[in-house]
Amino acid sequence: MLSQSVNGSVYQQIANATLSNGAYSIQHTISSPGTYTFRASFAGNCQLNPAQSSSVMVSSAQAPAGTDYTLYIGGGVI
Repeated sequence: MLSQSVNGSVYQQIANATLSNGAYSIQHTISSPGTYTFRASFAGNCQLNPAQSSSVMVSSAQAPAGTDYTLYIGGGVI
């Protein structure tokens, strides 16, 4: 699960990613200027314990009219 916090708000889930060969990627469009903090988490299963990644912060400025900011997020499992 990938979650985001916008400008210090409570984290909200934005995607469920499926691992493929130990890695995942998603595409996420940033809709407005601000500071976005992302983190990934895994609920765990019968073989693996729950886990949560470190947070990653991205700042976005006002885009020129007609510009679309798309963030590509990827990660992996070690």
